[in-house]
Amino acid sequence: MVVVVHPVQVTKQIKIMSMINVVHMFITIDIDPEFREKIYQCKDSASLRSYLNSRGYYFNEDEMEDAINYLHVQCQTLEEAQNLLHKADWLRYLVFMNKRSKKEYHYST
Repeated sequence: MVVVVHPVQVTKQIKIMSMINVVHMFITIDIDPEFREKIYQCKDSASLRSYLNSRGYYFNEDEMEDAINYLHVQCQTLEEAQNLLHKADWLRYLVFMNKRSKKEYHYST
C-alpha cells in the first residue's frame, strides 16, 4: 500500500515542529541557566544559530514569530506577557541581529 502525502501537509507539519522547537527553547531558557549562559557566550548570530541547531532547535524568523504569538495568547497575566515579550525581543535581536538594525531592538529594562 502506498500512502501519498500532499506537499502542503508536509509543509504544515514542518512549520508546527519548528514552532514546537521555539516553544521548547523558550521553556529551556527559563529553566536551564547553563543553556542561557551558552547563548550569552555566542559571539554572533551565526554562532548562536549553529549552537541552537546543535541542540535541535531549527526554525526561521516567521516560525519564531508564530510561536511567540502562540505563547503570548497563553499568558494569563500582564506580567507573564511582559516577561515573554521582553525575552522575545532579546531572542529576536540575538538570533536575527544580522537582518535588522540594533535600533529596532532597543528597549529599556
